[in-house]
Amino acid sequence: MVGTMGTSGAAPTSTAPVLVSSSASPTTVAAGSQVTFTWQVDSAIGVADTGLIVNGPNFNTFPGCYGPASLTSGTPQSGTYQEICIVPKYVVNGTWGTIISMQDTSGQSSYSGGPTFTIAGGKRIPAPPVVESSSASPTTVTAGSVVTITWTVKSRTVVQGTGVSMNGPDFSFMSNCYGNGTLISGNTKTGTYQQACVVPKIVANGAWVTSIYVTSSLGVGVSVLGPTFTVTGGSKYTPPVISHLSVSPTTVAPGAQIVFTWHVRSRLGVGYTSLQTDPSGSNFLVGCYNDGILVAGSARNGTYEEVCSLPTSAPIGQWSSSIFVQDISNQGIEVPGPSFTVAVPTPAAAPLAASHHAKHGARVTHRARA
Repeated sequence: MVGTMGTSGAAPTSTAPVLVSSSASPTTVAAGSQVTFTWQVDSAIGVADTGLIVNGPNFNTFPGCYGPASLTSGTPQSGTYQEICIVPKYVVNGTWGTIISMQDTSGQSSYSGGPTFTIAGGKRIPAPPVVESSSASPTTVTAGSVVTITWTVKSRTVVQGTGVSMNGPDFSFMSNCYGNGTLISGNTKTGTYQQACVVPKIVANGAWVTSIYVTSSLGVGVSVLGPTFTVTGGSKYTPPVISHLSVSPTTVAPGAQIVFTWHVRSRLGVGYTSLQTDPSGSNFLVGCYNDGILVAGSARNGTYEEVCSLPTSAPIGQWSSSIFVQDISNQGIEVPGPSFTVAVPTPAAAPLAASHHAKHGARVTHRARA
C-alpha cells in the first residue's frame, strides 16, 4: 500500500490513483451486444492510463475489452472514464467481474475491483478442431532434400490457421519449416493440408517428430503430435546451448513490465532468438512474443534480454515461458523458460510509523498502490 500521512502544516505526499465509483450498463447484457463500463478516478497528479480487465466464470476472458479508456468528463486529477465492449456471441453465461487498472503520470499504479455484470444468451464455445490423420513422405529423408507433411482437419468452424513444427535430437528445431499449410483438398471445415520443407544439410541425424497446430476462426486451437520421419546424411550438427535463464520480477501485475534474460553458446552463431509467454493451460501465443536483444558478448557466446509489457487483460495465475534460438544454419532449439506469476497487488499492512503517529492523534490515510 502507498499511504499518505498528514500532520498539521505538512503537505501530503503523492499517492497512487484511487477508484471512487464504477458501474456497468446494462447489468445484464445479451451475448453479441454492448456493455458500457464507467468509473471515476481521483489522482493527485493526474491519471496517465486506466483500463479494464474482464474475468468470467472459471477464469474465462473475452477479447477486445481492454484499455485505455476514454475520459468523458472532469480532469485527469478527478475524472470519469468510460469503455464500451462488445460481448462475443460465443461466451460463457453467468456473472462476470472486472478489475480496473489505474496509473498516474509518475508511473504509480493501483488496481481495484470494478463492477460486475451478467451475460445471458451466449452460445456454447465449439470444441477445438480435430486432426483426423497425418503422414510424412518420405519417412526416411536425406539431408538437403524435401520432406512433405500431409494432414486432414475437421472443424465445427472455419480453420483460421494450421501448420507444422519439427523437433529433432538434442532439442534441435527445423525453423525453416513454418507458416500455414496449403489446403489441397476439401474445404476449411473438413480439408486436407500439406506443407513441404527442405531439410538443411547441416542437421541432426536420427528421428524427427512433428507437431501439428490448428486454430479456428473463434480462436479455439489444438496442437497434436504429428508423423515422425528419419533424417540421414546430415553434416555433424551441434545445437546451441541455452543457460542462465532468469525473469525479474517473478510476480508481476497485469499491464506491468517484466524482463527476461538468457545466455546462448552457439558454434555457428545465433541468427535469431525470441521468447514467448503463455498462461497456464494455453498452447497458443498470449502476452509476449518478441526478439531477444544481445546485451553482452557475441552471437557465438552472448547474453540476450527481452523487456515485455504484459497486457492489462493478462489472466491471473502461474505463467510459463519458452525460449527459441535459431542459428545461422536455419535450425533452432526451443527450451522451457522461467516461470512467473501474474497477480493483482493486494493491500499491505499499515506501516509501524503510521501506527505510531495514529496513536498520537495524527490523521493517517491508506491507499492502494501497485
